[in-house]
Amino acid sequence: MFNITSREIEETLAKLEARNVRLREFGFDALRSVQDVVQAALPLSLPLLEIGTGKGRFLTELARHVEQVVSLDQDAAEQRIAQIQAIARGVARKIHFVRADARHLPFPDQAFGSVISMNTFHHVTDPLQVLQEMVRVVGSNGKIVISDFNEEGFDALARLHRSEGREHPRGNAPLSLLAEFLRVRGWHVERRSGHCQDILVAYGPAGCTM
Repeated sequence: MFNITSREIEETLAKLEARNVRLREFGFDALRSVQDVVQAALPLSLPLLEIGTGKGRFLTELARHVEQVVSLDQDAAEQRIAQIQAIARGVARKIHFVRADARHLPFPDQAFGSVISMNTFHHVTDPLQVLQEMVRVVGSNGKIVISDFNEEGFDALARLHRSEGREHPRGNAPLSLLAEFLRVRGWHVERRSGHCQDILVAYGPAGCTM
């Protein structure tokens, strides 16, 4: 399916586990965090789109609970790591990877039943444009789930990155801003929480029963 060797899988998984250990040293349990977000997001109507593949920690956990998911990112190297994780976890057949800019999603209006994104918006330079695109492709019957680090999570990542001589971005898209953007357009928005995560769950105007 992918031109990936068993040696590359073994080496990549070892690096990811070493990184997970390092993250836990600073108070962030990546597996617990993704499990919390998946549970807060379910159920998710298909077709399902993920914005921001990253290294695939969230994607491969999500794929255990759904039949199919399209995952979009601009970074080919990150998506390759995600592909390796998907193969290792036995969910690769459920995932279709797309490389594209989330500000201009290459999908028609109302193409998806749900759109979901975890720990991506603090990297996004034009968050409201991305959110507008999410609204467009999911339609008024759809569901949008966005999760990003809470203060505890951002603090853990900041301390880790500082220990490596780097800085971790916080972005300019607090969930309160995204929630208000959706509310004024008639969406019903709920706020939930998980390990180091703030979670926004929004239901389109035509699908709201509240």
